Amino acid sequence: MQRRLLTWWLVAVAAATAAGPSLTRLEPWGARRGTAVTLTLEGYGLSDDVKIVTNLPGKFTELTSESPGRELPLLLELAKDAPVGSYPIRIATKAGISNVLLFTVGPFPEVDEAESASMSRMYSNDSTDTAQEISLPATVNGTLRGSDRDWYRFAGEAGGKVVVEVEARRAGSAVDAVIELRDSGGSTIARNNDALGIGVDPRAEVDIPADGVFFVQVRDARFSTQKMNFYRLRAGRYSYAEAVFPLGWKRGESTEVQLLGGNSEKPVKIWPDLSSEATASGFADLRLPDENGPLPLRMVVGDDDEVFEPEGEGPHRLEPGVIVNGRIDAGGEIDRYRIKVEPGRQWMIETQAAGLGTSALYGLLTLYDDKGRKLASAGDQVPEEPLSFISSSGQTFGDPHLGFEVPEGVTEVTVTLEDLLGRGGPSYGYRLVARQQPPDFTLTLGTPQVTIPKDGSAIVSANVDRRGYMGAIRLEVDGLPDDVELQGGHIPAEVGGMTTSRISRQGVLTLTPKPGAETRELALTVWGEGVLEDGRTVRVKARAPGLQTGVMGRGQKVVTAPWLTARVPAKVAEPDEAVLRVLTPRKVRLIQGMETEVRWRFDGGGAPIGRISVGNTPPVGNIRVTGTARVKPGARQGRFTVITTMGTLPMTFDLLLSSRARIDGREQVVYAPVITFDVVQGYRIEAPERVTAIPRGGSAAIVGSFHREPDFSSPVTVKADNLPLGVSCSAAEIEDVPESYRLECDADPSTVPGEYEIELAPASVLAGRDTELVPYRIEPVMTGIMVTEAGKMARAE
Repeated sequence: MQRRLLTWWLVAVAAATAAGPSLTRLEPWGARRGTAVTLTLEGYGLSDDVKIVTNLPGKFTELTSESPGRELPLLLELAKDAPVGSYPIRIATKAGISNVLLFTVGPFPEVDEAESASMSRMYSNDSTDTAQEISLPATVNGTLRGSDRDWYRFAGEAGGKVVVEVEARRAGSAVDAVIELRDSGGSTIARNNDALGIGVDPRAEVDIPADGVFFVQVRDARFSTQKMNFYRLRAGRYSYAEAVFPLGWKRGESTEVQLLGGNSEKPVKIWPDLSSEATASGFADLRLPDENGPLPLRMVVGDDDEVFEPEGEGPHRLEPGVIVNGRIDAGGEIDRYRIKVEPGRQWMIETQAAGLGTSALYGLLTLYDDKGRKLASAGDQVPEEPLSFISSSGQTFGDPHLGFEVPEGVTEVTVTLEDLLGRGGPSYGYRLVARQQPPDFTLTLGTPQVTIPKDGSAIVSANVDRRGYMGAIRLEVDGLPDDVELQGGHIPAEVGGMTTSRISRQGVLTLTPKPGAETRELALTVWGEGVLEDGRTVRVKARAPGLQTGVMGRGQKVVTAPWLTARVPAKVAEPDEAVLRVLTPRKVRLIQGMETEVRWRFDGGGAPIGRISVGNTPPVGNIRVTGTARVKPGARQGRFTVITTMGTLPMTFDLLLSSRARIDGREQVVYAPVITFDVVQGYRIEAPERVTAIPRGGSAAIVGSFHREPDFSSPVTVKADNLPLGVSCSAAEIEDVPESYRLECDADPSTVPGEYEIELAPASVLAGRDTELVPYRIEPVMTGIMVTEAGKMARAE
């Protein structure tokens, strides 16, 4: 037998795409404001009924296509006052909605890299001798392939300044660009990889000491080959900032924001629009007054109250739920805050800084009790051993957070925040908040848009980053109409208890229109919900990615743009040509150690490619899927077996079926609705409602409830263990489906009176796959007995 447990992301990033139209390229990727250009959308499913969905400030006129369905040429006339920025473009057709690509509006004349032309010679500008000449100011649209090094030459005038930067990751490209500037003698005068405020995009500013020719090189930091391999090289004289303060503010209010660093001698002060309409995505654009300035920086906008850090050395009072916008003004500075707490209460302290991209602060968060003893820290390193009162601790791979339970005897804690490297300055802003709350999790979607074909299914995937909460999570969707059904979305609980390390899991749900569902566009919000041991609910809103660009290479993260939208665009679309159906029930109750068969069928047009993929989402232990290897590639129907073992824990998990199919010459992934499995115990017993009283020299019966799964037919024996000296109980043999069990117990006259805790241990057997009998035991149940004086009645509590 061959094990085949493919997780959802392996299915989703296959060479094929999901249902609906898709965009693969824009030509060009940007243009100068106030100009008219021919913009060609390239992709699949670009039919005659296409609708352009964008907020790009310009006018579109459709042109005649030489490759209908694959290319859509448009005349784009950009407004003269169009703000500099990257604007989303997607299309919508009867078949669904496409992914987003970003089109950038710039202030400078646009130049195409000659090497990028389709018929040009590769590596034709890979040295200073063959550098392409450009006149400043300019924006160059280029591409990089593997070991490609693109060189450009420009004339510089003495006493001038030139700012050079690359727009790549910010514009949705997979390129991780590096720039290098050289003078006419070949000496390097500037080099940059990642610049503050613009992520992994580079920027450099140089003084021109004398008239002459200067060179700029653009290359990929890893010389990687990417599918989305474009860049925009911007060179000229303009103002730019690197950081902002405050890093965020409350939606609907107003505040002064400082744009810091860069080539401005002093902070530039602006009052951004923080209205609900302008900040629906959770971000606000921040632009310099310079009309030739770069792409906007962004600040976070939310619904919580926000304040500025109080003046003075502190420690300052940190009010629960109120976000403090502070700054480490100088190297070595440590900001201190005090929180009133109660023993046993749970808290979460969170920070935002470098992770937002608009602060240079690598936060180090430390927690002290009211006697100055260090309790925990985050942002530095993993603690040597887990601390029982620390539920989660963000480490150096992100802005730090601390989840903790207040130790006994502690009524006040002090929180300190500093830069991990001891730095400080105007660009070292932070956001700090403390909330009295239980351990929780964060939720990030892996699905930027959803096309839901009638008579078919679509998936929504999510990544859960646990911050102390280890229980089961169920994904839910707001904005879903009644004629669309949700399946799956189950993420099982973690095993092994709470530690200081983060645990990430992926989950998936499917959306399937009911018969007669209406064609419509939707805006979906995904939530994750968990239940604590005390019955309280933890509900977390998922962050939408906006767009996704895959980056080739080990350990590389997908490029996203969460500033585009807080919700997931979706459309209930016309039926797809191919449908993958599950012929057996999609909700299965399965006893530990048993197995079940799943049958499927591929219907409709198109040809299936390869075998059916079966994804156990998220992967859980002690579950096997067999039989898929026996299905011939291209088969239109088949079956497989889902096998559990006695080591499979009771849980709810999902199984996702998918198939690649070739439809109209295009590879496409077709999904079946998720199959949900409830793994359960074959039987269970419950302790008696009251303590059983047994008189010395007499007898009594221990009676409790018994529950058996319909598919579990083996006899069950219940024995009493850890009995006191002088007490004996007969075993209860349970057959058929009684609702209770009964153990007859006797106590010697010599038994010492008193109350005792005993175990009721059930045991059974299960028929294995080769007809052997496998022991089937579940956890014993604790109950109490009371031995009384002969002839006396005891009251059982």
